[in-house]
This record gives sequence, C-alpha cells and structure tokens, in this order.
Amino acid sequence: MSAAFQSAIMATMPALLVCPIAPRLAAGNGLAHRAAVWALALGHDVRVAVVPVSGAALDSPWPTTVIGLPDNTTRLNAGIEMLGRPAWSRFATAVGPLPIAAGIAPMWLGERSTALLRDIDVIVCFRSYLLPFVLGLVERSNLSVVCDLDDDDEQFERDTGWPMEAAAYARLISYAGPRIATFTHSTIDPPISAAECRMGPTWVPNAVDVPDVSGRRPTEGNLAIVANFTYGPNIEGLRWFLQDVWPLISGARLHVVGPGSELLGEELPHVTFCGYVADLRAMYSMSAVALVPLLSGSGTRIKAIEAMAHGLAVVGTSKGFEGINAQPGVHALIADDHREFAAHVGRLLNDSAAAAELGRRGREFVKEHFSLPLVTARMAGLVDSTSAWPGQDR
Repeated sequence: MSAAFQSAIMATMPALLVCPIAPRLAAGNGLAHRAAVWALALGHDVRVAVVPVSGAALDSPWPTTVIGLPDNTTRLNAGIEMLGRPAWSRFATAVGPLPIAAGIAPMWLGERSTALLRDIDVIVCFRSYLLPFVLGLVERSNLSVVCDLDDDDEQFERDTGWPMEAAAYARLISYAGPRIATFTHSTIDPPISAAECRMGPTWVPNAVDVPDVSGRRPTEGNLAIVANFTYGPNIEGLRWFLQDVWPLISGARLHVVGPGSELLGEELPHVTFCGYVADLRAMYSMSAVALVPLLSGSGTRIKAIEAMAHGLAVVGTSKGFEGINAQPGVHALIADDHREFAAHVGRLLNDSAAAAELGRRGREFVKEHFSLPLVTARMAGLVDSTSAWPGQDR
C-alpha cells in the first residue's frame, strides 16, 4: 500500500456503515465496492450493519452485523403501533407512501437496533431506501449521519417509467435532509431533492485502483464487457449490443464477464460468457477494447473507470459515461447509434496505436479524478468535518 494511500485512511471517528450489502472490493457489485472504499477511507475503527433489503448479505472483511428483517405480519402490527406516536405519525404523513424498498426496513426496526451505536461517532448510510431504518436508529442520539446515495434512485425510477416511486423517493430524501449532515452522490450533479441537508450535498466520485500496466499485452481482436448482470440495465445494454452492434463487427472475440453473465443463455459465435471472475487483471490485460453499452440506469459506472484505469481503450454510450465527465475522443469514444458504436470499435481494432493512446489518456484521466488515494482522502476529510453538524432536527 502506497504512502499516499496510507495517509488517506487517517479518519479518526469510529464509524458505523449501514448497507444493504456487505462492503467488499471486487465483489462484482458496484454498491459493495463503493461501500468498501468508504470503509477503507475511515480506517480501522469501522463496523458494518447489513440490512439485506435486496437479497442475502455477502461475507465482508469488516466486523459485520446482519439485521434480521421482519415478516409482513410483524411489519404491519408494529407499524400500526408506531402510528400512535407523534414522531412516527409526522413521518408517515410527510413521506407516505414510502418507496417499496424503503418499507422493508422500517423506522421501528432501526429504533430497536440501537445497540449498534455503542462507541460510534458517525454513521454512513448507503442508498436512500435505508433512510427510514437509520432515522429510527438515531432518533434518540446526537450522531452525525452521512447518506451516500450512490445511484440516484429518484431519477432511476423516473427513467424506467415509475413516476410514483420516483415521487416517493423525492419525498423521503427531502424529509430526511434536515436530519442528515450531508448527502453524498457519485454523479457530478446531485439529486434535486438532496439540496436541504445540513452541509449541502457533496460529490464523492467512485474510486478504483490504478495499477501498473507496463506489462499489458492485449490480444488482437479481444473485446470485453464487464458488468454485474444481475442488474437490469446491464442486461438491457448487453442485449442491444449483441443484437444491433455485434453483427456489424468482424474479426473480433467478445468476453462477457460478471455475475449473472453465465445465466444469460446466449450461444453466439466468438462470444464467451465467463460468469463472475474474482480477479479481472488477466481479463483486462488480454483485452484490446472494453465496452460499456448502457442505455439506462443511474450513477457512475465503476467498470468504465476500472477499464480505463487498466489502460484499455473504452467505447461506450453516453449513458455508460454519465457522471464521469470524460471528454469524447480524448478519454474514451462515445456513441449512442449502433452503427457509430460499431465503427468506433472497428477503428480501434484496426489501429492498435490509436487504441493504446486512447487507453493511456483514459488511464491518466482516471488517475487524476477517480484513484483510491484521492477519493478516500476526500471521504475521510468529509467525515471528519461532520463533527460540526451533530444530531438531527426533530
């Protein structure tokens, strides 16, 4: 570990991370990766509470408590009981109905989990749908809370045709704002509903390791798509690429890598579905070009900046580079039309020098804006500054 990285993890406040999935680098899940970067930034005195609203918890290298979720009957009965209390009645009136995911771990469950707060100075909560749990957790404490939105849930629901869910997220985030030190977000522009937090919203980009790539020897014609294929927008983008773009590319081999890719059931010439790969260094080393063919979704694309960090030339859609601020033609090639996308890929496959130069510029861009030492230092400084914003309005 470099001296710069060591200096980036000197935050001294004992912290509790409240996550829907256990923090873990290289887990094949963007949220698990982002949470792990936060854990690294906060140093050695970090504990984790996993509230598994979206599935089973993963193993984690940090001390972890998994919160048991109530069944529907328990949730309903406790909710009725809590409505008799003024604080919870005000919350229900202001926010209800909640987003679907936010109702799985309710406020009363947080209130009953306060043993988690022993010897803790700050909470970092991941994703807006855990806000009810966290607001209940800190109702009787004076702790500072950072809510890392990661993806913009409100915008995602709107983009995918669920305006009522989008409105529910907007209400929840707006209500929580005065009770939160800051909302952090991975895209350049924060969600509008996050404006009312005490310190104001804070941009904290995703972060990746920027390895030594001096020994990289790409195999001619190798393409790679690396993503979490349990996430709907990644499946949608892959299908678009395979149906509309891939037939226009000749002389290439495609490796589709990431959780869920082995279950897609496609059988196409020169396409290999690799499944989850724990260590992607060999895949990146052998690939000539990485592809990010996203059509929808929110947040920044960790796999786009990860491929750039490994020195690959990257071709993606504008959605695939959303929130990254890469300059088209300088740091990556960007196209939303399937013919133009295919043309970009073909050009790089036919000109290895141009691909290498694009990869070099992309890697420098990531090193300057998204490297682990830089982002973890930003996270640590932010958490230290929250001591000026303790507690919450009631």
